[in-house]
Order: sequence, then C-alpha cells, then structure tokens
Amino acid sequence: MLDMQEDQEAVIAFLLEPRTYGEEGPVERIDTHAAIVFLVGTRAFKMKKAVTFPFLDFSTLALREGAVKREIALNRRYAPEIYLGVLAVTRRADGSLALGGDGAAVEWLVAMRRFDEAATLDHLSAAGPLAPAIVAKLATAIAGMQSLAEWREAAPWIADLSGYVEQNHTAFLADPALFPPAAVHRLTEVARAEHTRIRDLLFERGRLGCIRLNHGDLHAGNVAVIDDRPVPFDAIEFDDRIATGDILYDSGFLIMDLIGRGQGRAANVLLWRLIVET
Repeated sequence: MLDMQEDQEAVIAFLLEPRTYGEEGPVERIDTHAAIVFLVGTRAFKMKKAVTFPFLDFSTLALREGAVKREIALNRRYAPEIYLGVLAVTRRADGSLALGGDGAAVEWLVAMRRFDEAATLDHLSAAGPLAPAIVAKLATAIAGMQSLAEWREAAPWIADLSGYVEQNHTAFLADPALFPPAAVHRLTEVARAEHTRIRDLLFERGRLGCIRLNHGDLHAGNVAVIDDRPVPFDAIEFDDRIATGDILYDSGFLIMDLIGRGQGRAANVLLWRLIVET
C-alpha cells in the first residue's frame, strides 16, 4: 500500500471526479485546516486530512475512522437533516477505488446532505440585521442542543480555563509585532484575577449541571438556516476537553461572533432568550 500522504492524494483525486458519485456536474472542494469537503449535487462528503496539530491527531486511518464516527454520533443528535452517516472509500481487488463496497477501507468520510452555503449566519449577518424570528428560533435550537449535552465535572474544566489563559499568554508574547507585550501582560493579569474571582461561581454552576459536553465551536459559520430554522452543525469531535464547558461559555462564542459582525442587537436578544430558556 502507498504511504498515507500518497494514499490520501489518490483518494482526493477519486473524490474530485463527478463519476465517482454518478453525477455529471462539477465537484467543489473546500479545504479547512484539518478536513476537505467535497460538494456534489445534493450531497457533501467530508474527509479528515492526515494531519497532526497540538490539539488533534488525524495521522492514522484508525484515528480518522474514529473521528468520522464520533462526528456523526455527536452531530446527528441535533442536525439529523444534515448528517447522513459514515461512508468508507474502499479498494477493489483490481486496485481501483470505490465508495462503499466490500473492499478494504482506505479512507473514511462523513456523508452529509448539502445545504445552501450562503444560508449560514456569517453570510446572513453580512446581508443585514438578522430577523428577530430567526434569533428567537436560534435560541430555541441552542437550548435544545444543550439540553441533550452530557453533564461533566466542573473541576477539570475550571483547571483547563486557567491553562487557556497561560497558553494565550505564551502565544501572544511570541508575536510582539501583533500583540504589544505590555498589553499581553495586562490581559493575562486581568484574566488570572477574573478566573480566581469567579472560581466559586463556576463550581456552583457545575453543581447545577451547567458544565456539559457542548458543541465546542459554536460560531456564525457553523449555524445554517434550513427551511427557516437555524441548525448548528460541525461540533468538535476530536477532543471532549475542548468541547466541555459552561453552557453559557459555549453560547458566548456565538454571541461574541455576532457582536463582531455588527449584530449587537441580535446578540443581546440571543443572550437573554438563552438565559430564560436554559
């Protein structure tokens, strides 16, 4: 068998061919840092890249298989209309590749139903103020998603928060041209003090069941409006620790993102509706 990098290149070429899917139209490729999404017809197929980062490891076929299956398991709970299942790319006896089939798996894919890429909240935010009805439905969707999330112990997450502060401190100081060191030290000082100040509150939130295995990457680009209903997708599957946190911490990422996109009113309404609904 070819080495993994070459093997992925062969799979990529295979997945870029319309006839692989029985289609005549073009296949659109979208790359992220850790995946490639192939859009064709009414479907989308996501392949994990054979990469390793400090926060994830997709370097082996077995690790990518586990990540694909985990992604389906997590996301089908609240986005079943998008996530269809796991699909293998297999090698036939003659050496050619196939979608599915009885041959040995050489790669694993997340099979999805395609939606309008322009209907995610980042694109909709660029077009103007989000409709109040969409914001209300968004709060309901997030609250429903979080109600399904598994409870987690507070102590490990509280410790991780402290670690994130220190990681940011080191990373920011490494680029003084972008982050003035004096500002970095001040930010870290404030963050450390705030972590200490709210520590007891965070433990109380944990006692109340507010620390859960959440979406973990809830930003405007990961919410699609399908049939006039906001649907969160692409939850973190590669590290439960990163996805774990207070439910308002998880929602806070989206609220911050909306504010940054000029959707302050929508962010404010979303926050208060989430407080009421959760």
